[in-house]
Amino acid sequence: MAAIFVNDVVVGEGDGFVDIVVELTESSLQNVSVNYSTSNSTAVVSNGADATAVSGSLSFLAGETLKTVRVLLTDDGTAERFEHFRFNLSAPVNATLADASAMVSIVDNDTSAVLPGLFVRDVVVDEKAGTASFVVLLVGRRGRASTNVITVDYATANDGAVAGSDYTAASGTLTFAPGETVKTVVVDITDDVTAEGIERFALNLDNAGNATIVDGQGIAVIAANDAAAVAVPRLSVADMVVGESDGYLDVVVSLSADSGHFVFTLSGASNATLADASAMVSIVDDDTGGAAGAVRARCGGRREGRHRELRGGAAGWAGGQGSTM
Repeated sequence: MAAIFVNDVVVGEGDGFVDIVVELTESSLQNVSVNYSTSNSTAVVSNGADATAVSGSLSFLAGETLKTVRVLLTDDGTAERFEHFRFNLSAPVNATLADASAMVSIVDNDTSAVLPGLFVRDVVVDEKAGTASFVVLLVGRRGRASTNVITVDYATANDGAVAGSDYTAASGTLTFAPGETVKTVVVDITDDVTAEGIERFALNLDNAGNATIVDGQGIAVIAANDAAAVAVPRLSVADMVVGESDGYLDVVVSLSADSGHFVFTLSGASNATLADASAMVSIVDDDTGGAAGAVRARCGGRREGRHRELRGGAAGWAGGQGSTM
């Protein structure tokens, strides 16, 4: 049976809207439907203060695997912190819920800087994810927008993973219009059948116009998924150090090897609330060596996954050939 999932996304307040992509893990011979709705978190959607609430139902005809829901954003004049709201799925028909909730994070654009800074976030994905999405921000959880047009070149570089066999090289120029604070670069990764360890590649920023580069290298970690399946795999989570201004933290939980279908549950939170406490992890094997061997848990962050570029203003393809996004 197909499973339904939705990915987290980071968007700029001035983008006007965000397109949220809801996907099936595989095509179904039956029609599939699921309800959706937005809910308040640190951002408010109930009265349209930060975004406009939406709700309804999505219908996937037999063979369809992707639907998009547009949520309008409110571009006010108030300086605000890094905020987010939830996009929730419920009541699936002829499918299960692999990921029932997405966090939509909004970077404010109401504080300005004469010469703002740029930084790119790291990303961790399973090899089967298909893409790795690097989020490039103007520095600060409040956004640090500019009244000038800002440009910065980007290019991928090998760091263990090899372009052409493990991922598709990408390069180009990002352009931030006045008031824009977030851009996303999406890079294709290759799901091969070779048993490999964890691999990495980088996205480097260079040659910024009207901005300085504060953190110019993002690292993509590709988790291995071709190890032989075992009855009881080991779960592990690594220690991390994060900057307060990053706005959110991605906590990565990994499996030592492939397992059968299972439910991943969080409990006993300390100094935090559980926004999404349970996920159904559905594994669809496509290799002789086994399927995905890594699971991600997130704390106030975005879900990297099988999606193309997600940004306010459009949902499209940004990897590969010189996107200006």
